Amino acid sequence: TESNCEVRFKVWLKELGVDFESNNRKLIAPYELDVFIPSANLAIEVNGIYWHSKKSGLKPDYHKNKTDLCREKGISLLHIHDSDMFTPKIQSLIKSRLRIGLKSYYARKLKVREIESANYKAFVDANHIQGACAAKVRLGLFDGEELISVMSFSKSRFSKKHNYEMIRYCNKMGTSVAGGAHKLFNHFVTTYLKKGENLVSYCDRRLFNGDVYLRLGFTHSHNTPPGYYWINDEGVVRSRYQTQKHKLNTELTETAYMESQKFHKVYDCGQGVYEFTKDK
Repeated sequence: TESNCEVRFKVWLKELGVDFESNNRKLIAPYELDVFIPSANLAIEVNGIYWHSKKSGLKPDYHKNKTDLCREKGISLLHIHDSDMFTPKIQSLIKSRLRIGLKSYYARKLKVREIESANYKAFVDANHIQGACAAKVRLGLFDGEELISVMSFSKSRFSKKHNYEMIRYCNKMGTSVAGGAHKLFNHFVTTYLKKGENLVSYCDRRLFNGDVYLRLGFTHSHNTPPGYYWINDEGVVRSRYQTQKHKLNTELTETAYMESQKFHKVYDCGQGVYEFTKDK
């Protein structure tokens, strides 16, 4: 059976002219994949919020296990929600993976410049799935005065054994930049990273496969266990760091407060951890 949200999502794919398989039960049997697009080796799960939240009784590693099984088959799996499947960022992410409707740029024709914090925040909030995060080094690729792509770095937030952390990378929605990630990353390594210094970055495995890190010369260190986030019926997402009790200004526990605000607790697929050392 198909949920109403699955049906609506598949209608959207058909309108884009995408050929896909519905409710495939063979690729990672006995699990089912809502959508599989053979031409892109891409699978998409359209998850109803309640039925994929903690309250439904799903085990914390349910989404992670499906992602791992797909990865073993060389398939990228996206987990999206019924509340956010038609938001501009999710639609742009899927179109980008399918190479649909993209304006193309070549990095060699673009200029690297550092950008101010306000411009960085506005661009990343508008174009990155997770929005902006404070960064010390903010690099942009420009076509004249138009900002096309951003990559940012800061001191490592969670690991004392790393000098830096890559915080964000994104293009302007509806665009692709051939060689963009390489140009921005190489500029950072050449300009800021000393020989022997290293950096780390974390990949949200719910939506990304981490391949860009491997192309940049990172090494995959490990995957973390599943974490969780909070999401409401309007698709508003709050990370577990945003909902720590001392940040909520309430006497209630985190769970009691977030549930009182009509948020559902959803377990993710864990984070992929990638490391890079200069001149290793």
